[in-house]
Amino acid sequence: LPGWLDAINNNTNSLFLNIGPGDFLVHHAIALGLHTTTLILVKGALDARGSKLMPDKKDFGYSFPCDGPGRGGTCDISAYDAFYLSIFWSLNTIGWVTFYWHWKHLALWQGNVAQFDESSTYLMGWLRDYLWLNSSQLINGYNPFGMNSLSVY
Repeated sequence: LPGWLDAINNNTNSLFLNIGPGDFLVHHAIALGLHTTTLILVKGALDARGSKLMPDKKDFGYSFPCDGPGRGGTCDISAYDAFYLSIFWSLNTIGWVTFYWHWKHLALWQGNVAQFDESSTYLMGWLRDYLWLNSSQLINGYNPFGMNSLSVY
């Protein structure tokens, strides 16, 4: 793919949305989440019989806790632990995809893509310009002067 770095900030018309630095960052975060989830599942599948530390952990099932290093290090030595950890990573990845898609499309629909491009490259931009700025309708729905379609009453 020659010229891929130039295409990140290129403003020529295309069938696809322009990819900015925030998109580039989020795409890599999503790839990290997907790869981590997959690697944890593969490790759990290959190590499903237990470990030398506790070879019969598979017989205890989900009821046996992951006690961590305090009781000899029983975390991540069975397929159950790997499955649980992979669910955690997949939920993280789904959250990243949801936040990214929602903020990107809010910016597109509001005609303010520059705000997404400027604020999506650092964490405070996500907290301030996405979560806080776009939550005013929901926050005002809890007082009697802010009745709207998102109101709880």
